Amino acid sequence: SKDEVKMSGYFTHSGTILKLISLLGIAKDDEPMRHDLYPFDDRSWRSSLIDSFASNLAFVSF
Repeated sequence: SKDEVKMSGYFTHSGTILKLISLLGIAKDDEPMRHDLYPFDDRSWRSSLIDSFASNLAFVSF
């Protein structure tokens, strides 16, 4: 019918994507960041690599 929902879309800022990545444990380092380990050049969590200005995330359900 014409009233049937065809698609639902949700849009947000990249800060929310960073929170989701953190919650899912993506790019998690083996050792937590501490004051005596800075700079830690080979850490996995690098926002410049995992979250750009135009980040997108899509969940599709059929």
